[in-house]
Amino acid sequence: FFLNSFPFSLPCGQSVASRLLLATGMAAAAAADAGPLKLRIRVAGSADFEIELEGGAAATVLDAKIAATASCDIDPEAMRVICRGRILKDDDVLEACGVKSGDAIHIARGSPAAPSAAPTPA
Repeated sequence: FFLNSFPFSLPCGQSVASRLLLATGMAAAAAADAGPLKLRIRVAGSADFEIELEGGAAATVLDAKIAATASCDIDPEAMRVICRGRILKDDDVLEACGVKSGDAIHIARGSPAAPSAAPTPA
């Protein structure tokens, strides 16, 4: 009861309880038997293609980006992965964001992530 009573949600709309289950590995272990995660990738100006992620339910957005580089010419650092109207972050777990095998995700070309500059001493 307590975990689901928070008035906020975590990235990808996941509940606190589901994030804790995922963090403890219970959800990932339960889904490990489900097999690979198959996704249809849509890139603007290119033909759709499919990828298969061996990580299954534990696969992250970064895993999808790396797998997609085999079929598109966008550098993973410049890829923006969009699903259900949200830009997903590299460390987001796809299944926790509601992505299931057979779903389509969109890849857009963005600018590579800029390295954070160290503050200069005054």
